[in-house]
Amino acid sequence: MPEDYIKIDEILEISAGLTSASVTVVVVDDKDVEADIESFQLILVKEPGMEPMDSPDCILGDPSLTHIMIKDDDCCWRVDDEELTTIESDGKVDISVTCARDPDSTVVPVYPVIASLGIRATGVTGQPQATLSQDYSLSSAANITINSATSTTSTWSFTTKDDAIAEPTEYLDVSLIFAYDGELCGPLTTRVAIEDNDGEKIFSEVF
Repeated sequence: MPEDYIKIDEILEISAGLTSASVTVVVVDDKDVEADIESFQLILVKEPGMEPMDSPDCILGDPSLTHIMIKDDDCCWRVDDEELTTIESDGKVDISVTCARDPDSTVVPVYPVIASLGIRATGVTGQPQATLSQDYSLSSAANITINSATSTTSTWSFTTKDDAIAEPTEYLDVSLIFAYDGELCGPLTTRVAIEDNDGEKIFSEVF
């Protein structure tokens, strides 16, 4: 399990003439979707045999611990549309993705949310399949930015090729396969139907 903070075990020194000192705990900014709030305690203790802490004049007041809460700010990514239809002459398809959490979550991500999502396109078994390069062009990664809390959704696009070939409607599944930032929570796949715009071609020869 990844660490949420860097554990410390050190002596806190208060210099002569001062009545206070501070200690720093480093919180780890991971990319894992976790519980809304995780917590730990920072405790002051008297080490036996250590002067002047061992002196009767040195006592620990109340409270002698601090309860620290870490609020998670990571996204769980999903696609918004499980099916989309486009015409090849449209030139592009917009895939909408959302930075989501559990519906009961009170966590608000830190904006802007910037993420890179891995993308994979596959043919659909039992349907005419769209062919990479011939029917569409798609990158293996999508860079996503959500600028403010007014929207948790962003889009990325891939292009369709407007050929001059009469074809049936062709299909592909476009899936999120990993997230460099955050996690995937589903649904993860948008099925895209690319409709032809060429119609039936009738050729004749003139003699």
